[in-house]
Amino acid sequence: MSMDWLLFLLADTGFFLNEAMLWFQSKELTELLRIFWVMVFLEIPRYLLTDIYSLIRANMGKPRLGKLSELSTTGEPPLVSIIVPALNEERLIDEAIVSLLHQDYPNFEIVVVDDGSQDNTANICAKHAKQHNIRFFPLGERQGKSAALNYGITVASGDYLMFIDSDTSYDRSAISRIMRYFNDPEVGAVSGNFKIRNQDTNFLTHMVAIEYFLSMSMGWRFKGLMGLIVCVPGWFGLYQRSVVSATGLFEPGPGNDSDLTIKTRKIHKKIVFAPDAMSLTDAPVTWAAWIRQRMRWSRNLVKNRLRRHRDVFDVTSSNFSLNNLLAFLDNIFFLMVVPVAWVIYLIDMGFHYGEHIVMILFINVCLHLLLRLTQYAIALTLSERKAMPLELLPYLFFYGFYMAFYKLVRVIAYIDELVFRGSYRDKFAPPKVQKQMTRY
Repeated sequence: MSMDWLLFLLADTGFFLNEAMLWFQSKELTELLRIFWVMVFLEIPRYLLTDIYSLIRANMGKPRLGKLSELSTTGEPPLVSIIVPALNEERLIDEAIVSLLHQDYPNFEIVVVDDGSQDNTANICAKHAKQHNIRFFPLGERQGKSAALNYGITVASGDYLMFIDSDTSYDRSAISRIMRYFNDPEVGAVSGNFKIRNQDTNFLTHMVAIEYFLSMSMGWRFKGLMGLIVCVPGWFGLYQRSVVSATGLFEPGPGNDSDLTIKTRKIHKKIVFAPDAMSLTDAPVTWAAWIRQRMRWSRNLVKNRLRRHRDVFDVTSSNFSLNNLLAFLDNIFFLMVVPVAWVIYLIDMGFHYGEHIVMILFINVCLHLLLRLTQYAIALTLSERKAMPLELLPYLFFYGFYMAFYKLVRVIAYIDELVFRGSYRDKFAPPKVQKQMTRY
């Protein structure tokens, strides 16, 4: 008797699946396209077709990147200054520094700038500075990440500047691999690849691990091939010093990584992606921290694409280029328009197909799962590390719901920035720095 509920559940589920299949098969192709227009015309082209393109390009052979010695007239690889801004990272800063100390690149310096940490971060960094060839600069009072990065730039000696986060660690060959891309003199900046280190912590970190593996890492790979990267992430990016000098230092407040990337594009330098240069970073472990992070990212999209660098859309501007325009339109369309389109889609389905809305949503979930499984297979094929844990596979069943929630968070963030300019109140920057931020 205790198993009767399970039998009834299985029977009801089977009946529902049969009804959904019959309903789906009864529709003409044109009506199916009408009902599933977001999936067919937006999701599949953006994710599946771009991944297939990346797979084809990878099978065509890798481009010759040259040797490290080719970067210098003396035959010695150029000096890379690794600038590490740190704020209250006592739990992870040691691992980050150790991973840098073990890099196989033969010519680098580590510059750690502590931005007024209130925990044991400064002591850990000072200890490493005494034991190893690390330059450590405590700022005392918190001045914001941009100020710490700018200070690091002024004291750094290298012709190449690597900006990282103090909670991120790096494969031993990360710098060597990323530096080879600078054999092309037109390359101004290179984004490294990234994975989640703490994926096994809870359900949320599993979701973020899938997101980084499918949507972000694969997305950056495609954008790199097409010249569409508009943000070298702050946790792993490497620039020519001459480019940073030409574009100016980091501005106060959040979004400084995408701001510098866009300014690099404006001086007509290439931005490329190094899929074989791997870093490991931690995902937020609580939904509250995750929402704060994603709200900040989404607000910065509005601030930097629609306001700060709106001259990209001005054909009369000296900064105008077709490539930059396409990169901005790609970014805005798929990160802003598509989430809004899903909201419109749900309203549309509820209004026109209200009696079948449960079936429509269920089929959308199934289609989304099929799409992600295909993406997962492609990503595994292209992965530099073939052993992507199979334990992530069961979580793909929930990934569609995670991304749907993320779209909602994005829409809220866009409204907040467009109407209330929420980025200027973000606690990412201390209050005194918020007052210094230029309003766009």
